[in-house]
Amino acid sequence: DGICRSVWGTQQLWIRAFSWWLRDMTMLVALARFLNFTLQWMHGALGQEPKGQIYWLNLAVGLVMAEMSLCTAGLVASNSCAWIFGLIVGVMGLNAIAASIAWQVLFGLLPKLQAQLPGLRIGGQLSFLATEVIFASWAILGLAVLVLGVFLPLSYARLRDGAFAWSLIPGIPLGTWIGNTSFPTLSTMAIDAADVLPNPVLEAVELCIGWTLCIGLILSDSCNLAPPSGGVVSAAAIGRALKPARHGSVQ
Repeated sequence: DGICRSVWGTQQLWIRAFSWWLRDMTMLVALARFLNFTLQWMHGALGQEPKGQIYWLNLAVGLVMAEMSLCTAGLVASNSCAWIFGLIVGVMGLNAIAASIAWQVLFGLLPKLQAQLPGLRIGGQLSFLATEVIFASWAILGLAVLVLGVFLPLSYARLRDGAFAWSLIPGIPLGTWIGNTSFPTLSTMAIDAADVLPNPVLEAVELCIGWTLCIGLILSDSCNLAPPSGGVVSAAAIGRALKPARHGSVQ
């Protein structure tokens, strides 16, 4: 019936919205950090400077963060589902950016490095770097396919049903602050929509987005390699170490 419901309905929406926003912003920063790190050490090893790519990546992620923050605030302040479609646009834009970089890493930068550095191949001395990059990049690409395959069809179906003009909380007029209200509970479906069953697809996609990025980024821990002197190895340091190794042995 197009209505968002919760199990208990006791959590105020401003808390839910803030939690969603904080989760998304944290994941966006982590994703940008990983892509920055990967581009820097890979280009460094090839003797290149990725300044242009990094600039546009950071700018795009910053714009997506601002757009999603605006849409989250607008949703709670207006009770209008139109803001949800704005959030979907932000998610689509983010996935397009991340997927394009992941594709470039998998099928452009990594093969070049592996051709010059046999140690980066699977089973080689530096294979852990390649394995982590491959895992995270495929996770990003898989996530993009999931979003395209689920969000786009569902969004189109909802738009066709007129969801752009729907209220997020039924019974409360559009343009009303809903931060102090709660979602209707699942138990009310027996009364409000006896012939409708819960549809958990969007919730499943949300969980997949969060956990896929989380697992991919946690396992891609090459930026936390500790040198003998302690601390953290920077992307520039890895690039400098690998650059001469293309013509010799890795130190």
